[in-house]
Order: sequence, then C-alpha cells, then structure tokens
Amino acid sequence: PVFGADKNVAVVLEIKIDPRGKISASRVLTPSGTARFDDSALNAVNETQSLPPPPSKSVDTLRITFNLQDLRK
Repeated sequence: PVFGADKNVAVVLEIKIDPRGKISASRVLTPSGTARFDDSALNAVNETQSLPPPPSKSVDTLRITFNLQDLRK
C-alpha cells in the first residue's frame, strides 16, 4: 500500500520457522501505528510460506523489521 511520504513507518514481525525453513506462525511484535502497513507486512510473510533452512536447529524464531523508508530505496 501507499503511505504518506512524510513519516517513517516500521513494523517488527516475529516469525516462527521449522528446521526446514517452513513458516509456522507470524505476528506483529511491535506495531508501526499504521494498521494497513502492519497487515501488508504480515501478508507478505504469509504468502512467502517458507525460507531457506536456518543455520542451526536452535534457530526457530526470526524478528524482522519492515521499514517503509528502506522499502522505497
């Protein structure tokens, strides 16, 4: 979605993955204050469905920041 260019918007998502990299759950950890942006980030993760396998079996949670300013570059 298109958002105002005058402010930086960022959301932190927590993503649970299995040893093969399959995404089993995702949630907003720190909201951006813009629900449409948060929903867009969650939808992007849910559509991805899987990631490369993590480097070790002890890695089962990722925290990713989606930052609107970075996405515009």
